[in-house]
Amino acid sequence: MEKFALRVASKRQVTLPARLLELLRLSEGDVLELAVEGNRVTGRGMKLVPSDFFNEKMLEALEDREISLDRDEGIDINNMDQLAARILKT
Repeated sequence: MEKFALRVASKRQVTLPARLLELLRLSEGDVLELAVEGNRVTGRGMKLVPSDFFNEKMLEALEDREISLDRDEGIDINNMDQLAARILKT
């Protein structure tokens, strides 16, 4: 785990370190989603995709996955290839 200390500047601006952007695979125009629970902040990088990128079957699979994540049901993934195969399974 890597930690980052960010300073809030004037006008509530925060500069994200290059390493943080690298870890989150973010670049200019991407979205950083933050969730706050008590005094704990968690976040994830998000990339925007065209609305026609996903077909109906993929959208249903993503919705099912989101429901399982809300239930704290994890998946056993050891590398990016396994992740891609799990996400793209048809």
